Amino acid sequence: MTHQATRTFNDMARPIVDPLPADARGWMFTGIGALIEGVLMWGHHRFYWWPLHPLGFVVSVGWLTGQIWFSVFLAWCSKLVIVKWGGMLLFEKAKPFFLGLILGEVLAMGVWLCIDGLMGETGNHLSHM
Repeated sequence: MTHQATRTFNDMARPIVDPLPADARGWMFTGIGALIEGVLMWGHHRFYWWPLHPLGFVVSVGWLTGQIWFSVFLAWCSKLVIVKWGGMLLFEKAKPFFLGLILGEVLAMGVWLCIDGLMGETGNHLSHM
């Protein structure tokens, strides 16, 4: 096993073999998180104008969110501008363009993956993720 694999295994096995006792600090942070999530759920179900979705709080701490937050922000801003000044008609007309951007990126990555495979290369990254 490589050093990284051994380290990963040990990091996962240690808490199983010798679990740490639950401390009050951990329970306090769990309670605070549950309270925040409860308020977000209450507001989401009570008020139609509530701007924060409860899943946003849960998803916001993930690794992937840290990688794609700017792209999501740009998509949100684009939709806001299109709907505000162009209405739903422009929004419907703009959908193929934005779906084409996604398809274009996936197609380009697929082509380069095929070229990589034909050339016998491995380990090349096609995206920043």
